[in-house]
Amino acid sequence: MDSKIAENHSNRLIFVDKNLEISPGMFLIPDIERKFPIPSNNQILFEGKEDKMIKDEFKHELFMVLEKNNNLTVFFWLWT
Repeated sequence: MDSKIAENHSNRLIFVDKNLEISPGMFLIPDIERKFPIPSNNQILFEGKEDKMIKDEFKHELFMVLEKNNNLTVFFWLWT
């Protein structure tokens, strides 16, 4: 996301740091507990932190879940 968008429209942005129901049956989930090892393909991914590259911790992911008729649909976003 272009940093200017956040600067110019900060009154329209809501930062989510815990599960949030935004509408009946529609949830935003900013962090999912990791119960399984990181897939081997993901272990070669890195992110920039301060002045160096470190292994990606995947803490910038966001999930949206829709619940309808006892079914779940999960959408996944990766913010870079």
